[in-house]
Amino acid sequence: MSIIKIPVTKGEGALDVDTDQIPQAVFEYIVALGMKTLINRGTTKVTKALMPDDVKRKAEANVIAAKQLEAIYAGKVRMTGGVKAKAATGEINTEAMRLAKIMVKDTIKEQGHKVSHYAGSEITKAAKELLAADPSILEQATANIEARKAAKPKVAIDVSKIAVSATKVAAANKKAAKDKAEREAAKAAGVPVPAKAKTAGRPVPGKKPAAKPQPTA
Repeated sequence: MSIIKIPVTKGEGALDVDTDQIPQAVFEYIVALGMKTLINRGTTKVTKALMPDDVKRKAEANVIAAKQLEAIYAGKVRMTGGVKAKAATGEINTEAMRLAKIMVKDTIKEQGHKVSHYAGSEITKAAKELLAADPSILEQATANIEARKAAKPKVAIDVSKIAVSATKVAAANKKAAKDKAEREAAKAAGVPVPAKAKTAGRPVPGKKPAAKPQPTA
């Protein structure tokens, strides 16, 4: 007797399924559904935006499916336990998007095209589709961030020696003034004021904070 725990997606916990009690025809249908999902992993990244030619796109999907089947035979399959993963942080998502865009651009080059011929929005769109189809990119991004945080500089870094850009400071001050004016105008007009950014209230590099008023005697 073989018992397999199957998570109840919208319920709680899992059901114990006795495979010996499943009729052969139904068992074959279940296997076919599962194999379809596994074999097609990664094929959704072969998008029309990335590969307009239907023949080439289908051929590439077949190549990916064949590699997936080889991985299944070899037992090299990423298995999930039905537990919903924690949402990735913005830092990890940013790194994952960076990796996905590199993969998209590399694929374009490998197929003899020029990256400069594609709009940035199309590259981003293809990268998002790739991220949705291949969770391993998010795993790699997580590993990259963890490795980066664990790495320590071998020598001390003296930040005071890094020159502050007057242009950057001026731009930051200008943006802060504009944002403040827009918030005050919205408040005066009775329009809900949007939430301040996380950086609001932080001192601008190169600008001394205003002195606090001293109590009068």
